[in-house]
Amino acid sequence: MVRYGAPDARPKAYIQAALHADEAPGQLVAHHLLQQLDNADERGEITGQIVVAPAANPIGLAQFVNGDHLGRYDLASGRNFNRGWPMLADNLVGRLGSRLGNNAGANLALIRAAIQELLDERPQASPVGSLQTVLAREAYDCDLVLDLHCDDEGLMHLFVHPDIWPELSDISGDLGCRAVFSQAGSGDRHSPRPPSIPG
Repeated sequence: MVRYGAPDARPKAYIQAALHADEAPGQLVAHHLLQQLDNADERGEITGQIVVAPAANPIGLAQFVNGDHLGRYDLASGRNFNRGWPMLADNLVGRLGSRLGNNAGANLALIRAAIQELLDERPQASPVGSLQTVLAREAYDCDLVLDLHCDDEGLMHLFVHPDIWPELSDISGDLGCRAVFSQAGSGDRHSPRPPSIPG
């Protein structure tokens, strides 16, 4: 992890690359981004906090079979590294009870504290599960999370929750996205999202 800004500064952004460890373009993007962030940091231009995981999946980075890099699935379990993330939202209602009120800032602080408790209580039953918990701990309290992926072919695109789509339209434009997919639930527990993006 590479960190910029004060540990408690806001807004906080988390960017991870190569969760599917054989998707090298994300690492290349992170490499160039880190150079730009280093320069911005030297000039004192970083406000808030930025955390970058340029190679988020050391397990997948180490997986080679007959000279071929296989980083999408864990070779030991067959599990896709970007599936089976902890469904923290399922436990938040019971954890928070009636403590939420009309103050959005106070509610967000309560939700983040409850998520941290749930992550701290999560059993570490496997290397992949442990990795996911480490990455989720970096992402859970962020205002923005970017999980960089790539494919053999396809246009630049984003997946966003419908509740935050208008706010992310600038980012999609800055990235040159040709498509934005909006879906309330991910269906199969993909990588971590900030609290404003359930599921």
